Amino acid sequence: MPVPVRVILADDHRLFLEGLTELIGKMPDIQIIATAINGAEVMDHLRTIPADVAVLDVHMPVANGLVTTRLIRQKYPGTRVLVLTMSDEPATMRAVLEAGASGYVLKTAEKEEFEEAIRLVAAGQTYFSEEITAGLAGCYRDDHLPPARSNGMAEAEILSEREREIATLVARGLGSQEIARNLFISTATVDTHRRNLMQKLGLKNVAGVVRYALKQGWID
Repeated sequence: MPVPVRVILADDHRLFLEGLTELIGKMPDIQIIATAINGAEVMDHLRTIPADVAVLDVHMPVANGLVTTRLIRQKYPGTRVLVLTMSDEPATMRAVLEAGASGYVLKTAEKEEFEEAIRLVAAGQTYFSEEITAGLAGCYRDDHLPPARSNGMAEAEILSEREREIATLVARGLGSQEIARNLFISTATVDTHRRNLMQKLGLKNVAGVVRYALKQGWID
């Protein structure tokens, strides 16, 4: 029997929370271990119940999704954060990503997309829906980017051709499994290339990859 993905759900709209609880309850091998109506309750649960994924809304009382994401990343790094919200504002997307969330899905998403996002985030990958990736690209388009750690080398010499391919696909919002399928390589190989390219460029998260890919003209 596979070990179930342990999930905490947080949303201050109780009817939505009840509906989401029922929806996830029908997903195989995903277990809801607690629900909450604000970030403070999420942190209370995590003190006593380990979770693989915390599904958070952005706009909640007491402690909102951004504050809660930062706290989870600081205190419970083994718990990954998936944001589920109605907000498609680029500034919100950027703030969520930089707070340390591993995924961002809109509440208008289909059940299948939401389930995939939970599973990918629980597996240590990232998931950002197409709308979010497009919004991030627009948000970062005019940003000033810190120089890559190139030690004077030309950009073409920093990344291998495969690393550049993978960086471009990451910036377009693809997860490791999708990239592996597209390039006909293993997920483990994709993850190794991702770690290497981010180390070479001095990047810490997907937001940095998006900014870098925009600067290089790999996405538009």
